[in-house]
Amino acid sequence: CQSATSACQGSVAVPGTNFTAHYHSHGSADYGILKNYAAVSLSGDASAGAFPSFFSVGSRSGFIDSYTFTGGEGSGTAYFTFAVDGITSQSGGAYGGSLFQYVPASNGVLDWAGQRNFSVIDGVGTIAVPIVFGSPVGMLLSFYALAQVFQWEEGSAAMADFSHTAILSKIAVRGSAGQLVGDFAIASASGTRYGANGVVPEPGSAALLLAGLGPAAYWHRKRNQPGI
Repeated sequence: CQSATSACQGSVAVPGTNFTAHYHSHGSADYGILKNYAAVSLSGDASAGAFPSFFSVGSRSGFIDSYTFTGGEGSGTAYFTFAVDGITSQSGGAYGGSLFQYVPASNGVLDWAGQRNFSVIDGVGTIAVPIVFGSPVGMLLSFYALAQVFQWEEGSAAMADFSHTAILSKIAVRGSAGQLVGDFAIASASGTRYGANGVVPEPGSAALLLAGLGPAAYWHRKRNQPGI
């Protein structure tokens, strides 16, 4: 499902089994403010056999913009830090969790081959992005809530409720030698104002991306959490 206004939800009979999987996901996006919810549960039993795979439900929301950093020279790294408020639950061999994703963009075209995932640790997610001072860098920054069932048994369920928001709370910049650049500025293609404390409240006009993802065949988890 892809929608900015309604949830992706329903039920589906699992082929070759006596199970029915129930899924629900929804989300919303604004610059620096991302909300997502995903849940999955099973009804039925293993009398007709267990499904030899897993069932995945997710919700992803994000924002696309282009950033030009000044205050340093040459190459560097920008760190976008989000404060994450939410809860997860799981039972019967299921999993609920979240992550952040970065996808580079050129002239608004996303390069999915360059996608990188970043973990949420203790309510904090930090996305590290390579930059060149004075040159625009386009990207999609998104947040992903995920609920999965791994063991097929009656009552298996998972929920990832991050509808309370992931908020961009800090932007830090380091130079090529790792030195902290304290006096930096950011110009964005959207006109959105960004600073050391995230987004400076002001209406923007760049494209927002919102995708509510229903049943998925797989999910690749890569943990990459930089320390800054």
